[in-house]
Amino acid sequence: MGLARFIKTLLLLGVFFGAFTELNAQEPAEVDSADYLEWNALNRLSWEDYRYRPLNRQRFDGAIAITNVKISARGSIKKGVPNFKVKVFFVKPDSWTSDSTDMNLLNHEQLHFDIGEIYAQKIREKIVEMKEDGVTSPEKYRATIRNLITVFKAYSGQYDRETSFGMTIIKQREWEQRINKRIDEILSN
Repeated sequence: MGLARFIKTLLLLGVFFGAFTELNAQEPAEVDSADYLEWNALNRLSWEDYRYRPLNRQRFDGAIAITNVKISARGSIKKGVPNFKVKVFFVKPDSWTSDSTDMNLLNHEQLHFDIGEIYAQKIREKIVEMKEDGVTSPEKYRATIRNLITVFKAYSGQYDRETSFGMTIIKQREWEQRINKRIDEILSN
């Protein structure tokens, strides 16, 4: 195997090992637009949103892009009525790439952000359902939110496994169709 092919293989392995999503059930204390992007259907991620980190071939850890997404579910229950705001944020300082030219990789990373919005919507829907069922316990809301975030992490991991972190193009396209269909459903409601 030639050096160029070896380096390309390492870069592809970086896609395989490089994508993950971090979630928190809290909004950052202060949302600084320089550090956070709130999910918006009209604003897609670009490589300019990522920090560039040169690939260090001597300390190569397999990652060429990392996307950090946080789900914020903040609220309270007053007089038995829940009032929550659920948002999804892309965290710029914790998101980086070593390849700011690979649009397939960027599309893969965008889907992690979109999956975050899908699960934020599931949280919103569950909060409404619990409200309609008369649930007034803050602990029950917190437990439900934590559970959905755990399910999100598993689903995001399933996405990475099934697409080989975006390297299996056919599977990546299947996931794109599935996620885009669900986003369209959310936006049409």
